Amino acid sequence: MRKFLFYLTFVFLTKAGLAQNIEATGTVKNEQGQPISFAFISDQKTQNSTYTDSVGMFKLNTSLAATLAITCSGYKTTTAKVDNAASINIVLTPGESGNTDKALNFNNPNNPFFESHTQTIDALAMITAKSGTGEVQGSRYLFNDWMHGYVIDNKGTIVQDKHYLFNYDKINGELLMTSNKSTAIEVNRDQVKSFTLFDKKHIPVVFENVPVIDKAHYVEVITAGKNVNIYKSLGTIFEKANFSSNGLMSTGHNYDAYIDKSNYYVVMKQGAPQKLALKKKAIKTIFSSQSDKVDKFVADNSSSDIDDTYLKALGDYLNN
Repeated sequence: MRKFLFYLTFVFLTKAGLAQNIEATGTVKNEQGQPISFAFISDQKTQNSTYTDSVGMFKLNTSLAATLAITCSGYKTTTAKVDNAASINIVLTPGESGNTDKALNFNNPNNPFFESHTQTIDALAMITAKSGTGEVQGSRYLFNDWMHGYVIDNKGTIVQDKHYLFNYDKINGELLMTSNKSTAIEVNRDQVKSFTLFDKKHIPVVFENVPVIDKAHYVEVITAGKNVNIYKSLGTIFEKANFSSNGLMSTGHNYDAYIDKSNYYVVMKQGAPQKLALKKKAIKTIFSSQSDKVDKFVADNSSSDIDDTYLKALGDYLNN
């Protein structure tokens, strides 16, 4: 009986260990040992994904039991098991990628990503746009250049292609794609569940399509987990130069500006979104069901500004 109980305990602990979430790290190189940048690494089960950086390195939140798929244009697709490796070293060989992810194609008229948006956009002019000859502060776009990224479509399939870059229009709430940085096209919102864009430091920024929070815009995911999700709705507005002076007092500014006026929302488990003010009292009120943990977090972070970083740390703490 003791042996049987020991065996059950061993099996349970083994399975628990395999399910353990970890941050996998590794490198992707070619057969000559040269690093491959922007190889796409994806957890085949959870679809957590990332790209390699300029020296072929990557980090990915996954599990010990995960199998990773690695794809890159001009190379054969390969897989690698995470197991308990300190670092996963992957070598890609030249050939057809055999990419199982849905490829993007501007020239396919039946592609549902573009069926409701047939006109292309002057992408270069948009990103570098100025208002007349005056200075413009801020931007209507999330990035000041086009970035790598991928989409999870409404069927839960990864949509990505190394040759296509993205940006996000904060005013119109449109995800934009380009293959040449000269023209862009809007992605059909009805086809998108979420998308992830990577900044110049390869840090992912995740957006979801959450109509109950904002029907006209995607919302940024600050943190997501088993207990709480925290979202940020980017309410960017354009304000023209409005400087005035009566000789004694001056008001406004002498430049056009794009101003971000963000709102934050909390969704606990399957509950309805609740608007969150960036104040300690509001945080304690909205998370009153976990008052002990929240009080401890607030006390431990009493000198920290309440911003995106603070909310992410709070959400991660409550989800652990």
